[in-house]
Amino acid sequence: MAFLNNGKVTQAIALEYDKNTKAFIQEYECEVLIKNNELSLSFVLDDGNFGGYKGKLVSENCYKLKSTTSDKDTATLTLITEDDYSTLDGFLFEENEEKEWIIEETL
Repeated sequence: MAFLNNGKVTQAIALEYDKNTKAFIQEYECEVLIKNNELSLSFVLDDGNFGGYKGKLVSENCYKLKSTTSDKDTATLTLITEDDYSTLDGFLFEENEEKEWIIEETL
């Protein structure tokens, strides 16, 4: 299975790492939807509310996203597909911190 531009939600796991030290920060479940060259990612926040990022394809397989809960938080994700499996790999700019962000589909 792979993240497809077909309007179907894909269950995934998000992993965050410190950009400089590569130290693991956290892991959480999320849902990814890619449709009409737009990407939407949603998850449950620590306080129980929903959070997420939405954005558009800006170059080949690369999406620029904005937080749905904060005007300051942004992300860039590149869709990497090998055989029938894909990941989204990029950077998350959140609360004045830059993190590496990897989204893997749940099998």
